[in-house]
Amino acid sequence: MSYPIRSLFCPITLACQVLQPRWTIQILAEIGWGSHRFNEIKQHIPGISPSLLSKRLKEMETNQLIHRRLSSCGRVTYHRTASGKAIEPAIRDLGIWAYQHLETGNLGEQADLMSFLMNLRRSMDLTKMPDREVIIELQLSDKPKPHSIFWLYCIPGQEIELCVINPQLETDLCITCAFPDLVAFYFGERGLDSLMNEGLINVIGDHELKTTLSQWLLGSSYAQNPDIAKYQPHRSLSD
Repeated sequence: MSYPIRSLFCPITLACQVLQPRWTIQILAEIGWGSHRFNEIKQHIPGISPSLLSKRLKEMETNQLIHRRLSSCGRVTYHRTASGKAIEPAIRDLGIWAYQHLETGNLGEQADLMSFLMNLRRSMDLTKMPDREVIIELQLSDKPKPHSIFWLYCIPGQEIELCVINPQLETDLCITCAFPDLVAFYFGERGLDSLMNEGLINVIGDHELKTTLSQWLLGSSYAQNPDIAKYQPHRSLSD
């Protein structure tokens, strides 16, 4: 990587030249989280256009943050270089900073539905579910049809599949709630038990799945970490 000599006086400035272009950090994070194909990355970053994603990937290759792999069948995948992997602690610290210092209480009204559900799917722990195929039906009571019902197809050892079309398989568990309540749970604003006790999240179906729900339906990795204090909206600026 080579840059104008005027930028070399400050490592922060140099880092910003590489990471500042919009979506660069999100793309790098997505690849680190296991999205290696173009469409996978695009699916998890709904705000980026295909043309801009292609441009950013080429820039990141030039800057040696990622590299392309071409399989024998012609499939292209993207992977982090050693340099790209070295940024991972900084990206996680950015997430912790946002979780601790930025308001997330109104994200239920702003969050992109499909992007959120993809992240919810990714946070689920298959190892805590029965060792068999499981179909979870998610009904969002505040969303209009056909954007109110989704299915999570869970197969041991495989990535959970989010379905927008009924897979025509028997549902093992049905979860019904409003989207803002699900977002509040995911970001640690509300506990799963309290939401269920208040009737804001309703669960019917397989007894084993119901009793182990809190073990496999997990929130954000930041919300799961007890060492990361959540943002307090009324906290004094001098704290």
